Amino acid sequence: MYNLIRKSFSSFVPSLTNEDLDRICLRLQVKNYPKKSTIIREGEICRHVYFINKGALRLFNLLEGQEKNAMYVFENNWISEYRSFILQSPALQALQAIEDCELLLLHYDDVQESYNINPRFERFGRLIAEFIFAETVNAEVENKLYSPEERYLRLIAKDSIMLKRLTQQQISAYLGIQPESLSRIRKRLATKS
Repeated sequence: MYNLIRKSFSSFVPSLTNEDLDRICLRLQVKNYPKKSTIIREGEICRHVYFINKGALRLFNLLEGQEKNAMYVFENNWISEYRSFILQSPALQALQAIEDCELLLLHYDDVQESYNINPRFERFGRLIAEFIFAETVNAEVENKLYSPEERYLRLIAKDSIMLKRLTQQQISAYLGIQPESLSRIRKRLATKS
């Protein structure tokens, strides 16, 4: 159960010892969430970072009655409503399971205590924060710089897992367009090739 997360910790900070990894694994809580479960609601304080052992999650918010998907995350990745987690303030986005999930949860207090005990954990925390920040900024920049068709082409080029596991509606929501627009883009691209 802890193989993926141990590899994740070690990939960010190779100097973590087996003892370090055992210590952090003892602090993890294992939770299963069925598909469509809400893990964090907008306005709640995010108390955990989540490692996805199995399944997929989405981070989104509601704007003018429409869901805006910021990010989809699959196995072997970390996710949180990170702004809320760091500041311990109300979440601006919601986190929801889009498949049945097995998550490993690390509580805010355990993260802070781990930072105090071992500087290698503090390094991990910084590196994972930088990773999540970079992913968030990349998504925002892509939405501003590229047309929906260009974003779809970039998605095809870099993320076949997302294309295989998400519905057309989920992909179109991620691209910020209606499903009909995605159908038109696909049809246009098919005629070009």
